[in-house]
Amino acid sequence: MKKETQALLILILASFLWGTTFWFIKVALSTTSALNIVSLRFLLAALSLFPFVVYSRKYLKTCLLPGFFLSIPCWLGFSSQAVGLYFIPATHSGFLTSMYLLFVPLFLFIFKKELLTLPQILALFTSLCGIWILTGGIQGVNQGDALTLFCAATFGLHILLSDRYSKNGLHIIVLNFIQFLFVGLFNLITSFLLKEPLHPPPLNTWLILIYLGVVGTSLCLFLQLSAQRFLSPMKTTFTLMVEPISAALFAWGIGHESFNLKVLLGGCLILFSLFISEWKAKVFLVRKTFQ
Repeated sequence: MKKETQALLILILASFLWGTTFWFIKVALSTTSALNIVSLRFLLAALSLFPFVVYSRKYLKTCLLPGFFLSIPCWLGFSSQAVGLYFIPATHSGFLTSMYLLFVPLFLFIFKKELLTLPQILALFTSLCGIWILTGGIQGVNQGDALTLFCAATFGLHILLSDRYSKNGLHIIVLNFIQFLFVGLFNLITSFLLKEPLHPPPLNTWLILIYLGVVGTSLCLFLQLSAQRFLSPMKTTFTLMVEPISAALFAWGIGHESFNLKVLLGGCLILFSLFISEWKAKVFLVRKTFQ
């Protein structure tokens, strides 16, 4: 099996697992604050990697700055996503988070001067239509929608930074450990500044936080960075679109959220935009095959 195929399968698994976290965060928000969830989630993720870091501590110096830079969009993204879930359902959040598809090519243009292709422009229009249906237009947009769209933008930046550092040969476990530690510390500082102390959550919430920290953060980001060594930023983004599908299925099935046809239609348009964005590459491959 080719390394790229293996990387795609690994990233699909990570995306599926990430999709399950939306509903768990929604449940945890009923017992503790969003900042507490993100703080404990990432500190637990860092703790789960600590035994491995002890044996790889020689890489700490080279991973310190990259881990710090990765932690900034990671912190902003996961915090805004968690706060946004106060106001919108898990399914809704999953589809809006997938809008990082559009921010990745935008950042590629800003930072690398890579122009948008016609399919990507069409994908932008299609996804905007999906968001319009999903939120009910400008009048229907609430603070949860806005926060989750901001989350999507920061995740787009995080994908590009992850692409850069994963291909630089940095030690992924040490890199993630530093990233998680900074995210947890940033949230603790934010909680202190907002005078929101870290309250110990009940036992059932601790079980959710352990799942979010170990599986939904430590494992998933390890899988993502490992896969990104062999994938382009756009292919990574396209593959991560398994996440909103997983989020919707999990929220409707396990979480018993009410099925909403409007949410499904808006989400399908957003997902369809992904296929449009890849259209040029696929046509090129077909032409090359028949030449």
